[in-house]
Amino acid sequence: MSSPSSRRAGRPAPTQFFSLFSLALAACAVSIPLRAQEPAPTGSATRPPNVVLILADDLGWSDLGCYGSPWKNTPRLDQLAAEGIRFTQAYAAQPICSANRAALLTGRAPARLHLTDFIPGRPILPSQKLLRPQINLELPDAEITIAERLKNAGYTSALFGKWHLGAPPFTPQSQGFDFYFPGKANTAPGPDEGGKGEYALTAKAIEWIAAQPGDKPFFCYLAHNTPHIPLGARPELEEKYNKSPNPTYAAMMETLDDCTGRLLDALAARNLTENTIVIFMSDNGGLSTEEGVRTPATTNAPLRGGKGCLYEGGTRVPLIIRWPGRIRAKITETTPVVSMDILPTLTAIAGLPPLSPQDPAAPDGIDLSAFLTTGKKPSRDSFFWHYPHYSNQKGFPAGSIRQGDWKLVESYDDNHLELYNLRDDPAETQDLARTQPLLTDKLLTQLRDWKKAVNAQPMGGPNPAYDPLATWNLAKPAPDGTVRLRAADAEVIGTMLRYEPNPKKNTLGFWVRKEDQAAWDIDLPSPGRYKVTVHQGCGPGNGGSLVHVLLGTTTLPFTVLETAGFQDFQPVIAGEADLPAGRTRLTLTPQSKTAAAVMDVRLVTLTPVKP
Repeated sequence: MSSPSSRRAGRPAPTQFFSLFSLALAACAVSIPLRAQEPAPTGSATRPPNVVLILADDLGWSDLGCYGSPWKNTPRLDQLAAEGIRFTQAYAAQPICSANRAALLTGRAPARLHLTDFIPGRPILPSQKLLRPQINLELPDAEITIAERLKNAGYTSALFGKWHLGAPPFTPQSQGFDFYFPGKANTAPGPDEGGKGEYALTAKAIEWIAAQPGDKPFFCYLAHNTPHIPLGARPELEEKYNKSPNPTYAAMMETLDDCTGRLLDALAARNLTENTIVIFMSDNGGLSTEEGVRTPATTNAPLRGGKGCLYEGGTRVPLIIRWPGRIRAKITETTPVVSMDILPTLTAIAGLPPLSPQDPAAPDGIDLSAFLTTGKKPSRDSFFWHYPHYSNQKGFPAGSIRQGDWKLVESYDDNHLELYNLRDDPAETQDLARTQPLLTDKLLTQLRDWKKAVNAQPMGGPNPAYDPLATWNLAKPAPDGTVRLRAADAEVIGTMLRYEPNPKKNTLGFWVRKEDQAAWDIDLPSPGRYKVTVHQGCGPGNGGSLVHVLLGTTTLPFTVLETAGFQDFQPVIAGEADLPAGRTRLTLTPQSKTAAAVMDVRLVTLTPVKP
């Protein structure tokens, strides 16, 4: 890594930068075209609007009431959505923390920043076939953040909460923030605090806003640690939501909502509502895999996957924007946008000219100011992602492109390709790569061309310590040829079904909705015929549900067997299927539910059938 001084070399100090920027603007204002499709909206006649950006940490796409959560625990955020624009196809620039935070603050793609994972990144494990690239361990000092750009419009900026973009000297203050209050990532729940320091952060933000002069705009970035693991909440709230799949997580949604409401009330008390843009967003998809106690934390259903993967559940996030009287209200917006759009949008609204595309700090995101005010659709063809890492959440290294309704995923681990139509199949269950070869090749070429254009880092080559038997993200045959699919390794697609860990259960349980599914990915070295056995339990009076095993192009139906209890597992043979070599997906899809629950499942086995 280069030294801080060399990274800063050639970049003026903030005050000097403002002077140079002003002189340059005066000299060439006529020659720099504005990118906005309409004149950028500004605040009052005397100054631009204030900005409050609230970022949740690992909040799932469907965790708020206005996004489909049934628990009615986010009334203030639901009201915020009703007063502004709620985006249903907003994306994080990366399915993981630090990388998306860097993209959000700079407007630039993680692949371009060479900051594509969380800092410091995951250790190399024997289960990883490839080495990851050496990423930046901080936001490069030469990058220009929202806070630094807004200084040129007279803003004062503060960050409350999570930074996660480098240790000193790579601090928020070195990137344009005038004030920084980190707070505590984990706190003991009690009368005055939740489990993630959310109330202290909110109180400090309110205190700072109250101290700002009325004639100067401010940028308040409130970066919560909620609901990142370890999960923690007030016991009385956990009891309130004891019928939810995860009472702790549901309680954390209420405290996040309450803190948001307190901040909104503080703005209203100072008559700042009309001249303040409020943006609420998550840094990536929700944690939908087992990673510590009381996890999986949530589900991103009906989307597939979650934090740490490039399926929609990992990158699609809630986004709400409110600016009363200036942008459209009571709108549910389906147009895709991405976190990198926030910087160019806010700088345009602040009255700053866009950077030239040739400028070294030019954003990859686009200015959405005209879209927010008039609904005029932005002109953008494609979205790209590059994630050259194995994640803690069982995600594999991959790249992806979304173009219109089509999305291509390229695995770097085994080179397999997946193609989905997100309009018809938002859950990404129907891979069309084999049936649409021309489109697959076209999108793959565009993805690879983009990676070259942004100088994306490739994988670091073969892992010399790789152990095929240690691989956990793809199920492989044991020496006897049997494939064992454990409950703990399942991908859960749904809202209630979840893995219930040892020491008590070790099962896929709480299968109370027939719409919920469980899936595994299998990697076979050669083609063959396999017998499929589901090890299931179903208490007295609950048997009889019909379940389909989807295995490649084969559907194997079986009827759930009633047993002595849900933890009394009995093998049920679903049938036999001929499987090709390579990657195949097995999905358990209930067709009916006769009583309280479909079943519990501990194991699914695929046993070779000898010719």
